[in-house]
Amino acid sequence: MAKQAKQKRDLYQEVTDKIIAQLEKGSAPWLKPWADDSAQALVGFPHNASSARSYSGVNVLLLWMAEMENNFKASSWLTFKQAKELGGNVIKGQKGSMITYWSTFKKENSLGEKEEIPFLKSYTVFNIEQCENLNTDKLKTVKAYQQPEGFAHVQEFIDATGANITHGGNKAFFAPGPDKIAMPHPEQFNDLENYYATLLHELTHWSGSKKRLNREMGKRFGDNAYAAEELIAEMGAAFLCAQHGLTGELQHADYIQTWLKVLKEDKRAIFTAASKATKAAEYLTQFNEAQQLAA
Repeated sequence: MAKQAKQKRDLYQEVTDKIIAQLEKGSAPWLKPWADDSAQALVGFPHNASSARSYSGVNVLLLWMAEMENNFKASSWLTFKQAKELGGNVIKGQKGSMITYWSTFKKENSLGEKEEIPFLKSYTVFNIEQCENLNTDKLKTVKAYQQPEGFAHVQEFIDATGANITHGGNKAFFAPGPDKIAMPHPEQFNDLENYYATLLHELTHWSGSKKRLNREMGKRFGDNAYAAEELIAEMGAAFLCAQHGLTGELQHADYIQTWLKVLKEDKRAIFTAASKATKAAEYLTQFNEAQQLAA
């Protein structure tokens, strides 16, 4: 009897299903992932404790979900092999978390030329709280972000972009034509933290204009293009909030059903959106970094 062929894993679908499950609970995997119930601040971005490299794109969402589900207080992660290289080991019985990365293989085309074909792979990482006996002198962990008093650091970050921001009215939005961000006055918000979280959301929209990142969503997402752009802005703002120690809120909860529709129709949509959100956050951060270098 012939052996049954091993079913090939569909990593796109696996990751998308995880995001869908979270959204169907009425929450989002990028919502307030950097503080636990005791209000002990966590590092904004998950990072590798061997290399200190921050994860990006959809891996941020996957590891934030793992941190929330397991109530981890650390955002430091290692592979099984890295834990051994650091003199320790993964505690017996601990379950790792899946993250993804791109790899390539060579394939001959119709012209007889070798082409690099990209494909998605996965590997497993463990939170340092799931490990023991690690050589702490070799660990490259990042200290928990300590928010400075007040919000001057966030305002400096925003000012460095040079974005045209006007105040007045009762709506927050980015207007592409005049290329400006409209915001209600800060005192109209429940608190300044919500004001800045909202402004970072609109600033993420601002980053996608034609003369900046030129984020064209229409061709890929069709009628869902507007919702896809909102998804990018939500994640981009969450990344920036984490970077600055803010507890951001879901700006447009009414989009959850539309996002679910987008994700269910396109299993690669969350990868595209998370990648573009990472690029938006990096683009906005470079203004502040350039200003600091010039100082």
